[in-house]
Amino acid sequence: MSGRKWFALNKRLYYPRFNSDVIEKILIICGAVLCICFLIINFVFGKKDLAGVFWGLCLSAWYCPALLFLFKLSEGYVVLDDGISFRYRFMKNKLLYNDIKCIIISNGNGNYRIVKTPYVTVIGGEQDEILRYCTDSPKRHVLTSNDIRYYLGEKIGFYYPDNMWKIFKKGSSVIYNYLFVWNEREMHKIFKGYLGDYYIAASVLENYDDEFADIVKKYNISSEQIKVIDDSIKGKFIWN
Repeated sequence: MSGRKWFALNKRLYYPRFNSDVIEKILIICGAVLCICFLIINFVFGKKDLAGVFWGLCLSAWYCPALLFLFKLSEGYVVLDDGISFRYRFMKNKLLYNDIKCIIISNGNGNYRIVKTPYVTVIGGEQDEILRYCTDSPKRHVLTSNDIRYYLGEKIGFYYPDNMWKIFKKGSSVIYNYLFVWNEREMHKIFKGYLGDYYIAASVLENYDDEFADIVKKYNISSEQIKVIDDSIKGKFIWN
């Protein structure tokens, strides 16, 4: 169970929510190539009529990844002794452990495929609809963070083209639920501070049964606190 790289932000450890380093590097390389093309066309061939076009492309390729990076600097979470503080897009919130209704542990997603890395969903708002979806909805594969993220949408602070307009609705910037990748460095604070129920996908337990057994023993988590979500299909776990 590996955690993501961390970085310092405002003297606190914030763990980034997204990792688009590859895309940003590609954009920067494209910007460099376009800049070279602009210089060649403008100063060698003297076709200044194309200079404006290439200059605009260069600016877009250079500034888009820079703005994207700056925009994402404030995204992420930090686990504190009394709760979890998180930032996403224009939203900032803090969930005290006492206010968390339940924690769901599913599988992660990476590069449009399921990865066997636990993903943590912290529920501080209404939990019934979310739990019904996780436990009762028809399964196509093992339970993943993307399943929960796309189902909850704006409820969990995740905006995509189909529901982007809802960000402008009154109160939509206040969220009480959050998802983040499992992080060994920080999870021990959650296990120490949170005393409520854990809903764990059976597929996650299949991969990390020994690790969870050690956690239960170390932090004295009772069997009543652990609810197993059967995300198998006719007894088999489907990974795709």
